[in-house]
Amino acid sequence: MIYASLGNYETAMEYFKRALKKREEISDKKEEALNLLNILNYKDALSFLKRSLIICKEIGDKDDEAINLSYIGLCHSILGNFKKAIILLNKYLKISEKIKDYWVEIQTLDSLAEIFSLMGRYKKSEVFFNMALKLLERVKDPLSEAIILNRLGKHYYRKNNFEKAFESHKRVFEI
Repeated sequence: MIYASLGNYETAMEYFKRALKKREEISDKKEEALNLLNILNYKDALSFLKRSLIICKEIGDKDDEAINLSYIGLCHSILGNFKKAIILLNKYLKISEKIKDYWVEIQTLDSLAEIFSLMGRYKKSEVFFNMALKLLERVKDPLSEAIILNRLGKHYYRKNNFEKAFESHKRVFEI
């Protein structure tokens, strides 16, 4: 992780792959699944993430299964496959609701809102942004609220609704 945080991704990938090989040798499925999450270059990411997802399902690890679905959805989103990303993020959302992980649910709602905004489906996007903000009222996390309000402001900017964009960004500064 240190090499990745310093921007030395090639060295980081070498270490991640070596760690993965060791985890596979000792049959440590939980750590193997987590290690697969670290090997994220978009060229190979989907295959590694799908392997990690399979392992998580095998061992019944719902938390990491949800994380995998999120990352797979993110990869599809980055690659421009928004429909696939939405399907996966909706699965992720259902798992997060089931395990009552409000932070994961908020992040997923935010991701869905962002994808719909990028697709130009603004009303749908606003529904997800507002769901995330409503859930944030329950958990009281000012930093996450500021992040989502900032994204909502960008969303309004995309819509050329500068007044609402300004209101959202103003609320960020008030937090």
